[in-house]
Order: sequence, then structure tokens, then C-alpha cells
Amino acid sequence: MNRTEIKDRVFSIIGEHVRRNTVITEDSLIINLDFDRLDLIGILMEFEYEFAINIPDDEWEKVITVSDIIKIIHKIKIP
Repeated sequence: MNRTEIKDRVFSIIGEHVRRNTVITEDSLIINLDFDRLDLIGILMEFEYEFAINIPDDEWEKVITVSDIIKIIHKIKIP
């Protein structure tokens, strides 16, 4: 899976959760997309499952924007 495919899949998954056609990398999960703490946990677990990865808790604590998610997945999937 390349960087573009990862980004597209992240956008798609988030878009399904927030029922929006347009998600951008600068979107804050909490401020712009109205995620609460439980939503964040659920979607982050979904990314782990989708990409067959295990992301340490200290990495997830850094997630604020869509871009942060993409960077973490890239870091693990494409070292």
C-alpha cells in the first residue's frame, strides 16, 4: 500500500463516520469533525484493524488532525 492509498483510505473511513464527502488533512478530529473521546477510540481501533497495525498508546495521544493519523500510519506501514 502506498502513501496515496493510505491517505485515500483514511479520508474514506473518516468520511463514513462523519457523513461528509470532504475531509481535509488539516481537519481537527474534535473541533472540525465533532469526534468525542469514544469516537476517537473507535476510529483509531478501526485504523489499526484496516491497516493491520498496532499503534502504541503514546502515538495515539499525539493525534489531533487527520494529517496526524496519516503520518502515524505512514511511519508504521512505510518505514
